Amino acid sequence: MTNFEKIKNMSIDEMAEWLEDTLSGNLCYLCAEKDIDKCGYFEKDLESRVTMCVKNRKLWLESEAQE
Repeated sequence: MTNFEKIKNMSIDEMAEWLEDTLSGNLCYLCAEKDIDKCGYFEKDLESRVTMCVKNRKLWLESEAQE
């Protein structure tokens, strides 16, 4: 099961709680890189950062969910 499938199967309440728990602790959790210092985020202009984050979040959504 991918992360996308896991999220898609959540109720609205489950998803809201999961997002709060997940994003409040680590904004990079939903990224394939997992480490803002390694991805070069701060060295890029805004458009490049958005493009990179979208690409890495897509990779994360397509990856296998951790149980």
